[in-house]
Amino acid sequence: MYSPHSLVQGMSWAFLHKFVEPIMFHWPGRKLREKALAMAIRHVHYEDECTHYINLGAVPKALSMLACWIEDPDSEAFKCHIARVYDYLWVAEDGMKMQIYDGSQVWDAGFTVEALLATGLIKELGPTLKRAHAFLKNSQLLENFPGDLNYWYRHISKGGWTFTTADDGWLVSDCTGTALKACLLLSNISPKIVGEPMEIDRQYDGINCLMSFLNDNGGFRHLNSYGSWGVCFTYGTWFAVAGLVCAGRIFTNSATIRKACDFLLSKELPSGGWGESYLSAHIVVYTNLKGNRPHGTHTAWAVLALLDAGQAEIDPALLHRGARVLLNLQLEDGEFPQKSSESFSKLPWPVTPNIETYIQYGLSLSESQWTGSIDSGVMSDCQQKPKT
Repeated sequence: MYSPHSLVQGMSWAFLHKFVEPIMFHWPGRKLREKALAMAIRHVHYEDECTHYINLGAVPKALSMLACWIEDPDSEAFKCHIARVYDYLWVAEDGMKMQIYDGSQVWDAGFTVEALLATGLIKELGPTLKRAHAFLKNSQLLENFPGDLNYWYRHISKGGWTFTTADDGWLVSDCTGTALKACLLLSNISPKIVGEPMEIDRQYDGINCLMSFLNDNGGFRHLNSYGSWGVCFTYGTWFAVAGLVCAGRIFTNSATIRKACDFLLSKELPSGGWGESYLSAHIVVYTNLKGNRPHGTHTAWAVLALLDAGQAEIDPALLHRGARVLLNLQLEDGEFPQKSSESFSKLPWPVTPNIETYIQYGLSLSESQWTGSIDSGVMSDCQQKPKT
C-alpha cells in the first residue's frame, strides 16, 4: 500500500462503522444520507453520460455499474453499462482478461505516426498514415463536458485527446501533445498521401487545452502531480530535454541540459543500456531493475534524450553503447520484445507491446539519421542472432 493504515485511522473507521453509520439509518441522519446518496448518483450518471458508459477505467466502471444496478436493475443506464463491458475484455493465450483501460489507441497512434514518419518512406506508408491521420482527427474532443464544469469538478476538454478514444472523454495532457504533434507533422505532407490537414481552429483548440494544464511554477501536469505517468525519471527527463531543445536550449548554452545529460549518464549500466524499476515512483529515488538489467524502452528514452541534447557531439561512443543494446534486442520480425513492465500511475502495469516497438524503432531511425548510418563498429558488434 502507498499509505499503510495507521492505528488512529483504523480506530476512526471502526468507530464510524460501529456507532455513526447506524445513526444514518434513523431520522435525522436518514435525511442527510438520502441527500448524499442522491448527489452521489447524480455524479455517477453525469460521468456515465460524459464517457459513454466507459468511465475512467475498469474499476470506476464496475463501481458505477453496481451503483446503477442498485438504483434500478432494469434501468437504461445499467443496460448501457453492460454494452460497454466488452471494451475492457480481451482474450489472451491463457484465457479472458480485463484491461485497466479500454485501450491505448490515441497514445499508440500518435507515437506510431512519429516512428513511421522517421523512416522517410512516406509514399510507401501513405495508406497507413492516412488512416492513422483520420483516426487522430476523429478522436479529438470537439466539445467541453456539458453543464457547469466547476459544479461537476471537471476540466475543459474541447480540443484535447484522451488516452484511448473520443468516447472515453477524459483528456490527458501528454496524449493531447502527442496526438497534436502527429497531426502537425502530417499537415506538412501532401493531402493526396495522408489526407486533409486538421483545421487551424482545431489546432488552436488543442493548444488552448494544453495551456490549461500549465502549473503556477511553469510546469505542465498530467492529471496529477508527481509520478503519475511513465517511470518517473527516465521518461520525464526525455520529455523535459525535448521541450527545452524546442525552446532553443542545447548542451552548450544550457546548464539544465548538461545536468540532465549528467543524470542520465550516471544511470547508464555497464552493458550500455538503462533499466528503471517501477519502484522509482514509490520511493521517489531512481531505482534500477533487479539485477541491473537493461530495458529496451528505458534505453530508448535515455538515448533519445541524449541525442536531443547534443550529446552526440560530445561523446558519441556513449550513444553507440545504447544502440548496441537495442539492436541486440530486436527480433527477426522487426519487433522488440516486451520485457518487464515499464509501469505507469505508480503501479507495475505493463505498457502496451506497441510502445516497445515504436519507441525503440524510432530511436534506431533517429540514431541512423544522426550518423548517416550506424557505424561499422556498432554494426559488427550487433551481428548476433536476435534474442527470443
